[in-house]
Amino acid sequence: MIDSKKVSVIHELMDRYLEIVRGETNKRNAFHWEDSHGWNRDKLRGFKPLDVNGKLPFVIEIDMSFWKEALGTGSLIEYYSDPLTQMEIQLRQKIRHYELFKDNYVYTDEIYIWFGVVTELSIFGSELVFQEHKEGWIKGPTILSYDQLDDLPPPDFRKSGLMPRIHEFYETMTEVADGRMKVMFPELARGPFCLAVHLRGISDLLCDTLAEPESVHKLMRYITDSYKTWTAERDAFLGEKTTRCRLFNDEIDCPSISPTTYDEIIFPYEKELAEHYGGVQYFHSCGNITPFLPSISKLPNLKVCHIGPWTSYEEGDKVCGDKTALEICLHPMNDVLLADEEAMRAKLEDIAEKCPHRNYSVRADTFMPQDNISKQMEKIQLWNKIAQDYFG
Repeated sequence: MIDSKKVSVIHELMDRYLEIVRGETNKRNAFHWEDSHGWNRDKLRGFKPLDVNGKLPFVIEIDMSFWKEALGTGSLIEYYSDPLTQMEIQLRQKIRHYELFKDNYVYTDEIYIWFGVVTELSIFGSELVFQEHKEGWIKGPTILSYDQLDDLPPPDFRKSGLMPRIHEFYETMTEVADGRMKVMFPELARGPFCLAVHLRGISDLLCDTLAEPESVHKLMRYITDSYKTWTAERDAFLGEKTTRCRLFNDEIDCPSISPTTYDEIIFPYEKELAEHYGGVQYFHSCGNITPFLPSISKLPNLKVCHIGPWTSYEEGDKVCGDKTALEICLHPMNDVLLADEEAMRAKLEDIAEKCPHRNYSVRADTFMPQDNISKQMEKIQLWNKIAQDYFG
């Protein structure tokens, strides 16, 4: 039975939040993006930026563990286990973000279902451990022998991993939203190699790419085929068609893997998914992908590519900037929390100088709580003020 008191609180928060969605500030922010709807997980991102009257968009995001401290929300275990708690905290986060920051974040009438980066891993059989103070993780690899793949069925859309909980959340949150907000059903967005790394274990998989690449291809084939099967079931369940895929690949990083490994073992499966879904909405890796950019840029209809702190945004602009938008993400410590005002300005000037295509947005994110979150917040807000000078 749904807790009526919690529902009442959620409806009050929805009233406040939807005022922000309909507000003039939000409408102005929306002009800086080609589209900003349909992001069905945390940390709104991956949308094509637009240069409006010489102004490019910037976004601030803080980690869920930081929000836990800033909002005093209690254990994250409850957030990931109770749909009403997840709904309430999401709304509080968005409202507080609006109060704290003056960025180009766009507030939509959508709410997501998300259990952290382990969501897709659970669907492929990984056993999870949820934690009170930070996102959950997996207990360990599940593919101990490639012979397991011979009889391994694709993930079950109703029963595998977190799927029963996802369906429960979707049903409850849709009822509580009562048509005033759209509840978005999760999608598979982690790339085939990312899933392979955690299903097999990173050390074993990296060795296997050299010692028995045919076995790695076998695993990549299983994951890619399962991706298509699961997504087709999702489309049938929701009555919609997936167009463009998203590829999250933090494990694609040099020198952990070589350009040859990427080209021969990883890229073919990403390209296959891109062709199957009509393109890639967003390619993401927090690692160093500079050596892989020439290949990544060949993914069909790649709209946005994430450029993390260890990837050259100058090279990104040279290789991709004329056709693919860059999402340039700063180093949270070096470029914000440990930087003085002069260093903050110098970083933004360097980006502007080295990215002449002006086809990018800038993100200051991945802020996790340290000893004094008040001082951290002051630094983030200082960066916010400086970013307004450069981007408006």
